[in-house]
This record gives sequence, C-alpha cells and structure tokens, in this order.
Amino acid sequence: MPYHPPLEESNVIDGLRVGYLKFFGFWNVINDYKTTGKRNAFINFHFYSNIIICTPFIVLQLICYFFIDMDIQKAIRINLHFLPAIMMGGRIMVFWFRIESQSKLCNLIQKDFLHIPEYKMAKACIIYRKITRNANILCILAYIVDFSVVFSNLCIPGTPVDYIMYHKGNIFDVKTGKKKLLSAWYPLPMGESPYYEIIFVYEAICLLIGGIYQPTYACLFYQILVGLHAQFVVLGYHASTMYDSSNSNSNRNLIDTESKCNSKSNSNSNSSLRKIAHEYIDSDMNKELYSIIQDHHKLLRQSSDIQIAVYSSDWYKADVKFRKSAQLLMMGAEKGVTLTAIKMYPVNKETLMAILQYVYSTCALMSGLLEK
Repeated sequence: MPYHPPLEESNVIDGLRVGYLKFFGFWNVINDYKTTGKRNAFINFHFYSNIIICTPFIVLQLICYFFIDMDIQKAIRINLHFLPAIMMGGRIMVFWFRIESQSKLCNLIQKDFLHIPEYKMAKACIIYRKITRNANILCILAYIVDFSVVFSNLCIPGTPVDYIMYHKGNIFDVKTGKKKLLSAWYPLPMGESPYYEIIFVYEAICLLIGGIYQPTYACLFYQILVGLHAQFVVLGYHASTMYDSSNSNSNRNLIDTESKCNSKSNSNSNSSLRKIAHEYIDSDMNKELYSIIQDHHKLLRQSSDIQIAVYSSDWYKADVKFRKSAQLLMMGAEKGVTLTAIKMYPVNKETLMAILQYVYSTCALMSGLLEK
C-alpha cells in the first residue's frame, strides 16, 4: 500500500475518545502500518500468541462430544464459552488480514477527512460532538460489562469438574469436585493436581484476553461506523449551505468527498461486519448488533439526505461541468448507503428480528425436548 501520514489525536473528530486504542496498543499498530506498510512487533505478538492460546481450546471443544456424555443442557453450557472464543478468534483474524482496509477506514475519524472550509468548521465540530457523545457512552459500557463478567468469573469459579467429566442435566445439581472457570473439556484428569492448577491458569488467561480485547475490537469497528455516519451528516450540512458565487473549490471538494465516503462505507461493510452472521447466540453480541443496526439506519438516512442537501444549494448557478456532476451525485444518492453482512444479509431491523425469531424457535424446541 502507498504510505500515508499517521493519525494524530489532535485531528480526531471532536468528542470521540480514542484513549483505549492508545492504552491497548492499537493506535501505534495503525500508525505504524500507515507509515511503513508493515505490521509492528506488538500486533505480530498479539496475533500469534492469541492463535496459539485459542486454537487448542476451540479444537478440544469441537471434539469433546465424542469423549464425554452429552445432553442438550450440557452442550449449551459448553457452547456458552466456546462460541465467544470463535468470535474472538474471528475478530483477530479479520483485523490481521484486513489491516490495510482498517488503517484506511480509520481516516473516517479525522476532522480533515472532508476538507470542510474553515468558516464551517465550528458548526461541523458541534455536529461531531453531538454524534460521538452516544458512541463514547456505549464504548464505556462495553468495557464495564466485559470487565464485570470476566472478574466475577475469576473470583467465583462456577463450573464443577465432575459435571464436565461425568454428569449431565442441571449443572447446579452437582455439588462435588473442584470448580473451574470455563465449561470446557480437556483430555486430562482435570480434577487432579497439577493438571487442575494448569487448566485454571490457562482458562484465566483466556478470560482475560477475551475481556480485554473483545470490547477493544468491538469499539474500534463501531467507532469507524460512527465516524462514517458523522462524516455523512457534516457532508449534508456542507452541501446544503454551499453557494456558488466564486466558491468553485468547495464544489469540487463536495464531489470528491462524497465519492470517498461511498468507497469507505463499502470497505467498512466488508471488514467490520463480516463476522456478524457467526455471532448470533452471544447476548453481548446482540446488544452490539442492535447498536450497529441503529447507526446503520442513521447512516442510511443521512446518506440519502445528501440528495436534498445538494438540491437545496445553488448548484444550478455553477458551471456546466459542476452541474452535470451535481446531477449525477443526486441520482446516485437516491439510494442510501447500506451495510451487508458477508455480502449477503442486509444489516437492518428485519434481519435482527429474523435472528431473534430463529433463536426463540430453537429455544422453544429444546425446551420441549427437555420436558419430554
């Protein structure tokens, strides 16, 4: 990729908090890749260490059905911790293999992305702060929820070893044996020392990795989407307040930035939402998906409003070349920007309701089987 200038915190859109990116090292990862075109030592270590740690856990839970007695309740209990591990691995791999796209998408959180004229920046900053306020609150809540779940599990282990090895049915009926952190099976005498201690430390590491990096990746992808939404709102404001007179450079910037936003949104759809179809059970993911859908509807509305914004300006007073470009832009803006999951499923409320209906039907079926 051609090298680009690094991100600067002073140039981040007003109100958006990116301190978590610096604290967990992703700010340097993105900037190093933008300036050198290479992944730095931190992301290399992060990727390979997580793959080494997560792969045995995932593989063993896939094959455990052939080695221990299993019923529906026990399978659900094991999947409760198994599916988030797959989700975490998927996010790491998406970021690793799509780091070039991620680095480009981070330009969306910069104030100078649209090259808004100086006399309009005060109003643009107000728009940025209004949009990013809710994004900051959701990111803070994501960390609070994840850290609370992780540390409560670390302090109060709740999975008896005997239940995983020998029992079925309700986990709370098992009162014997040592307790560990995750509902996971290993081909070892899990209740004996030193295997129990080794497994306990291994599961604690897995929990800490998930608790730290699950919300970090979620917030990174979510803030890019919020940045795209904010840029469309500012672009709409810029277009609606644009007058011809002698401001031809501003007109050219409008066409250029609209094209950039459309290309960035398509890339964002492919990179940050690719894994949505794989995460339908985890309750935290459902909250995250709902937040993404809410912002997608805002994005759809704002991208469609560009047509009205351009039409409301004095585009018809400009030169012939600009008038043709403005007409093409308005025709292209008739259909707003849409996001899709794995290039097939539209990310909207109808999709969310279909997912919830499927989950409800599955739970009702399993409940009926248990009653029988």
